[in-house]
Amino acid sequence: MRYLILADIHSNLEALEACLRDAAARHYDRVLVLGDVVGQPGCRALFVGPSDLAADWGHLGEPRHPEVQAAIADACARCARLGKPLGTFAPIADEARRYLEMGVRFAAVGADAVVLRRGMDALREIFRRL
Repeated sequence: MRYLILADIHSNLEALEACLRDAAARHYDRVLVLGDVVGQPGCRALFVGPSDLAADWGHLGEPRHPEVQAAIADACARCARLGKPLGTFAPIADEARRYLEMGVRFAAVGADAVVLRRGMDALREIFRRL
């Protein structure tokens, strides 16, 4: 499912209509307005995937693209103002440190498939020596 998340519409109907026209051409399944979502009582945190964001914005394979990083920094600031923690995916220690310094409050530091593979590799080495 593809989501379009909008922010800072501030009752600007012309801007909202332009965003929705653009979104219709890109075939999103669902449209959420960040301010509305973040302000809901059940929303306790948000998570942004740098690679997902990069791919969606035409920077496939470039999660460190300046446009992507600026969007994440902006999301950090917005979430901080609303008292909501923002998380991200940061499998490299230096990236995790940079995101935490940027204001991200939590980071996923490994994918389940990678962790499972590393664990299985370690077990294989242990039992290979028996």
